[in-house]
Amino acid sequence: MHATANSIAEPNLELALQQIAVDLRTLVAKLNQPRIGDGHWRHQVRERCVELNDRLSQIKEQWAAKREALPQAFADLKVSLQKYASERKDHYNASRVKEMQVNLAQRYEDAVAQLRAKKLRDVRLPKAARSIFHVFMGLSALTIYELWMPWHIAVMVMGSLAVIAASMEISRRFSPRFNDFMVDKLFGLISRPRERYQTNSATYYLLALTIVTFLAPKTAVGLGVLVLAIGDPIASALGSRYGKIRLANDKSLLGSLAFFSSATLACFTYLVMVSSMTYLSALGLAAAVAGIGAVVELFADKIDDNFSIPMACALSATLMIL
Repeated sequence: MHATANSIAEPNLELALQQIAVDLRTLVAKLNQPRIGDGHWRHQVRERCVELNDRLSQIKEQWAAKREALPQAFADLKVSLQKYASERKDHYNASRVKEMQVNLAQRYEDAVAQLRAKKLRDVRLPKAARSIFHVFMGLSALTIYELWMPWHIAVMVMGSLAVIAASMEISRRFSPRFNDFMVDKLFGLISRPRERYQTNSATYYLLALTIVTFLAPKTAVGLGVLVLAIGDPIASALGSRYGKIRLANDKSLLGSLAFFSSATLACFTYLVMVSSMTYLSALGLAAAVAGIGAVVELFADKIDDNFSIPMACALSATLMIL
């Protein structure tokens, strides 16, 4: 089977590009915690740049044998790696490492976008800390709102948090140092490379929660929070590792099924606990809202799912409850 400009037929090339993207993400993480004074650390960084550059050279030759150009994102990555690999080990300092980190993080995101455009498997690495944070914050916010916080207080709190988040987003655009602190220190365990220069997903999440808390009844808000907090991290964990059948926007069938199943179970449990619905009615509403969330997660690729999923689920649930 021949590879076209829009797809890669040879499994070895596909796997090689995926693995390079994964290894690049690991290198970016290493640069996130620099040890400039450690000669062994500097040697490891340089050797990893050399290794990735050599692997890209081999892949470039395979591409040339097929009379095709190496995808542009990986060609740009090769240039960056070649530059860093040729530097002396003692040339690294704090500012140079930061420059490398930002540059390679951008190259990583470009490579991921290129792979997804070619209908290859997603190589974004699910971060355990991010998933745990996702679940913990969602369940904590729901518990506080459900048990202790009246509506008007919740609206004020969420609105205030959204304004603070937006202010921090604006501030880090004008202060590289503050941006580095936010991405590397404050949210280092849960941030993704692209969030260094794009809006943080938490900001979108707070904006969505502010809107739905103001517009939707408490039960609908709870359903929107649960679908995202439970369905999204489970879908990411299972789909990225084990999903073989790919659907829209490179999402997997397994991931979508895991999203729907886990979100349905979470929403059903919540409705049984807080509402007077019969089991059948609760299950029907839970499945409907979870299904909407799964569809939005599958197709709404241009809008951050931390915004689109709770918005769609909470507002849909509002219409079903009324």
